[in-house]
Amino acid sequence: MSPLILHHRETEPALSVPLWFIRDYMPEANGDFVKVFLFLQLISLQADAALSVADIADQLSCTESDVVRALRYWDRKGLIVLTMDENGQPAEIAFLSPKAAKAEAPEEAAPAPIAPAPVRPAAKPAAKAARKPQPIAVETGEELEELCKVIEAYLGKTLNSREVQVVAAWYHHTDGNADLIDYLVDYCVTLKDPDRPSFDYMNAVLTAWQEAGITTAAQAKAETRVSRKEESDYLSTIGSSRKRLTREERDYLARAKRNYGMPFEQILFAATLTARREAGFPYFMSIVDNWNEKGIRTLAAAEQDAEAHKAEAAAKARQERAAASGTSAPRKTSFHNFEQRASAGGSWDELEVFHPAQETQPETPAEVSKEQEEWQQLLQSFRKDQRKHA
Repeated sequence: MSPLILHHRETEPALSVPLWFIRDYMPEANGDFVKVFLFLQLISLQADAALSVADIADQLSCTESDVVRALRYWDRKGLIVLTMDENGQPAEIAFLSPKAAKAEAPEEAAPAPIAPAPVRPAAKPAAKAARKPQPIAVETGEELEELCKVIEAYLGKTLNSREVQVVAAWYHHTDGNADLIDYLVDYCVTLKDPDRPSFDYMNAVLTAWQEAGITTAAQAKAETRVSRKEESDYLSTIGSSRKRLTREERDYLARAKRNYGMPFEQILFAATLTARREAGFPYFMSIVDNWNEKGIRTLAAAEQDAEAHKAEAAAKARQERAAASGTSAPRKTSFHNFEQRASAGGSWDELEVFHPAQETQPETPAEVSKEQEEWQQLLQSFRKDQRKHA
């Protein structure tokens, strides 16, 4: 068999990724952060490149807050210099290499040699108990100061001394995981209404994450975020041409996933039922809330409940149609108080002449005369009624 001959023609320009980035920075970085960094490297090669944060988010299928957090992350790592505008939004980005970042940093004196400490027997490691974040007094480092500035930008206010202590406690109990704290505040700001959640609320969320074993921003995002694919699937299911969820929709879908524990396929089924009725978002919420009250947590159970509801609605509709087609009872008036005589049938002409022979003969002539007189009076009353209606 003859060998294959391969030809490679490079027709597209390539982006060179430095080895130091792959080796030293990429392993510990969030996947979205890496996407943002590489995408910005590509855009920076274009002349007069100008993109907004929203444009970058659309290109990378992530949220605007993800882009801002990525920029702050690489700024803290010293790979970019991020300049913010007066509103606290990214305005300008300058790329640095690790060598340039080290050259700009002040030189530190070489540490004096330290005498080796006496060797002591290792203590038996104790079981690590869950730690609840509490305000503590800790030394403020450069990264913690930067983290406080980021939180102030999210909340739109200056932190007081107690709030700074709470942030320091978060930083201490998460082993300096600034990315997790960054996402914590970002998540609570977008979920809580109004836009300035209390520190007690954010503290409770972080405690719940720690109890659930969530220790990284990526884990927290997977737990709480409605992905772009889920967002697109929901909008297409309800028949909307929008590209983004409203804040109310995003918060409710996240709550249905996280708090109600419903699979997203079940949530999409509720959107399908809403689209069939051509109803709005309140109708969709009523379906999901009803399933939550019934403890329905699977698509199969939701489909069974929908079929039962459909059968119940059809039976109710049949009852209403039967009631509408039936003879309604006559309205009670004062006329019904009159005791009417039973009619033997026939026409009114047959009443013109009295035939005593057809009836049972009275015993005396006086009774005959009295009955005939009553009969004549009755005929006269009927004739008066006929003249009135003529």
